[in-house]
Amino acid sequence: TCENDTDCDDGDDCTMDTCVANICHYDQLPCSSCNKQTVNVNVFTDDWESETTWRVYDLHTGDIALKGGPYSDSYYLYQEEKCLAYGSYSFIMYDSFGDGMYSSDGDGYLNIILNNITLVEGGGDFGYSDIHRFGICSNSSHCDDKDYCSADFCNEESNTCEFTELPCYKCGQEFTLTLDTDDE
Repeated sequence: TCENDTDCDDGDDCTMDTCVANICHYDQLPCSSCNKQTVNVNVFTDDWESETTWRVYDLHTGDIALKGGPYSDSYYLYQEEKCLAYGSYSFIMYDSFGDGMYSSDGDGYLNIILNNITLVEGGGDFGYSDIHRFGICSNSSHCDDKDYCSADFCNEESNTCEFTELPCYKCGQEFTLTLDTDDE
């Protein structure tokens, strides 16, 4: 319940938060009006839709930038448009049962798309969780994934970050491990 608009502030600068008849209403603003990019989130659920949730974490703050699930309809395509700021993210799909989005009747999937480019996709039998990195950028400063063992840069044509793993000798120490076992 609310008494005025400030009681409804959801912390999202891409929503218009209003209090009407003591009920909060949240209207999505165009992403460009809050200096963010529009991403499409598509979730096709499996037979156990209520087990599926997902989160997108900002790699710099650790804050949840987007989230979804659990879902209520099996074998249903949920489609949403969301606003996401320039930056680097970790996307994690969760399945509370531990079999991913796998079903003998057909696998579920999830993807996040920016300007017709798939940033993240996953599904099938991934166990309890599946993790992917991605980024949205206008320049390479938006693409720091906090991994000193990757080269990060912005593909300015697609506005997507690219993270390239570096060889171990460039970012740490290589070592050889010899393990002797006793076969008694």
